[in-house]
Amino acid sequence: ANVEGWSPFDENSGEGSFGACCSEFDVWNSNAHSFSMIAKPCVDVGYEVCSQGDCNVLDPRNTQPGQLLCDRTGCDYNPYRLGNTTFYGKGKTVDTEKKITVVTRFEEDEVTQFFIQDGKRIEAPKPNHPGFPDESGISAGHCAALPPSFGDPDHFGQVGGYARHNEALRRPMVLALSISKDYWANNLWLDSAYPPQRDGPGVERGPCPSNQGLPTLPWVEVDDSRVSWSNIRFGPIGTTA
Repeated sequence: ANVEGWSPFDENSGEGSFGACCSEFDVWNSNAHSFSMIAKPCVDVGYEVCSQGDCNVLDPRNTQPGQLLCDRTGCDYNPYRLGNTTFYGKGKTVDTEKKITVVTRFEEDEVTQFFIQDGKRIEAPKPNHPGFPDESGISAGHCAALPPSFGDPDHFGQVGGYARHNEALRRPMVLALSISKDYWANNLWLDSAYPPQRDGPGVERGPCPSNQGLPTLPWVEVDDSRVSWSNIRFGPIGTTA
């Protein structure tokens, strides 16, 4: 058990002196206001134990030395961040007050998504921001354009880039679903301004105020929230929807 150096966040979670690193692909980070798809490769595409310094090397609160093993922030596709602020949300092109089907296509040179709502197919939009390829989704060109366009460090490239992303996807990966309480960044990376101390291109990732994603907020304040996921399918492109 990871009890050495254990520091609780709440009665159900916390962190100790060790962690686990492995490549990750976030197919669907979302709420009613924003969504993102993120590739998060690691230097080693397999699973390994990391020290707290290595695990948290990208956390600005971390004071321990470490080496970059994984791209914790990842190469992301978020339409709102890319300038398409009216595409996804309540009453928008993809209306989150209605049932939607999300289809993700994994190909060698890109990962793309489209939506089906009210019987209509809706393609995810191309970036509405200079410097990006004229294509939607995650690709080598998109991931190369993110750091210089938004002033971010290229951690994705440092751990192996798109080739490492593809290498990870060729291995068996576990499908996991979760509802997130984010003690690291309060989910601001999904639907608000992040990093909160910055401004400029790429900081706005959604319309939410910065004080609404706090994991310490009582759940009773949002007890009328509802969501359901169903009919999850996996198969060759063109067979699942």
